[in-house]
Amino acid sequence: MKTTKLYLAAFTPSNPDGSPNLQAFSSFLTHQANRKYYTEIESTSIGQEIPLFDGIVVFGTTGGNFDFTLAQGIDLITTAGQLKRDGKIPPSTELIAGVGWNTTEGALTLTEAANAMGYDKIMIRQPAYTRETYPGDETVFEEYFRPILENTDIPAFLYNIPQRTTLDLSYAVVRMISGIKGLREKIAGIKESSDEGLKRMRELRRQFPWLQFYNGNDRNILQTVKAGAVGVTSGMANGFGILLRRLADEAGRNSRRAPLMQESMNLAIELTRPHEVDFYLSLWGFGPQGIRKPLAEGQMAETLARLEGIPDSFQRSQMKMELVMSTPPTEEFKTKHTQRLTQKEIITLPAPQDRKRNTN
Repeated sequence: MKTTKLYLAAFTPSNPDGSPNLQAFSSFLTHQANRKYYTEIESTSIGQEIPLFDGIVVFGTTGGNFDFTLAQGIDLITTAGQLKRDGKIPPSTELIAGVGWNTTEGALTLTEAANAMGYDKIMIRQPAYTRETYPGDETVFEEYFRPILENTDIPAFLYNIPQRTTLDLSYAVVRMISGIKGLREKIAGIKESSDEGLKRMRELRRQFPWLQFYNGNDRNILQTVKAGAVGVTSGMANGFGILLRRLADEAGRNSRRAPLMQESMNLAIELTRPHEVDFYLSLWGFGPQGIRKPLAEGQMAETLARLEGIPDSFQRSQMKMELVMSTPPTEEFKTKHTQRLTQKEIITLPAPQDRKRNTN
């Protein structure tokens, strides 16, 4: 059975002008939300089919939170929320809205959109360059985090991603939130994406033993889950969801297979350099994402050559199958992506209606 939650940090396809392609976004989100995973029940030979993802993050950093406009972010949050209302996203799949912004007004606007669409959770990153806009920990708490938390009843993840905001979410801010009755109870956990995630998680656990932790750095999944993280939020899961699910489960059980799974994850990260979103956009022909754009032909050829160069033939085939299976299941997608992924070997895919059991 699953022991560690897995959240997909969904990317956002876009139009040639850089605006979100809401039709492609809806198709991709619906497909990912309904993917299944076949897992063995411990101590038995019986298996069960379960959802691949426990939840989906919409308009997070992988999904263009730093790339699209505020109005476009509202469109994405609204579109995904409507998919769940219409039953295209299962009721059991949590929807998490990325509501962090570089101004309090913008973050409150995104939070209102999540409130209106009935999201299960929100995720709040701190504003970028906070030394200038919100000088000091007390200011960023009083003028940013507190107003957001006071204007929603939706449980909230705090989100530390200094690679994008330039600053770590300080322990002092977490302490201020935890010291106010009514705010602390709204915190669902903290997503830690920094390179120092394991060190920070241990310190946060020491200071705030009530907090739950979610790993946001795919290179640190094994270490952080073994140290007590209860979940994983991953952008790499857009293309390697089965691998992420297995890694999260095996790490949660502290199994002997977990280190090998982490090695495979690290290989997938290297495979999709310079950034996994650029690779997926190029591979699936979705077009540029905001300031991002598909890889140049030479870069794409280099990436596919790295895929062909994976020494282990089984691992190579598994990664190819994962990438193809993560695309929306239409004949057009299936044919196009299979051809792009391989020159020498043919991957036999089941018809879309037969994709109920996936053991790759």
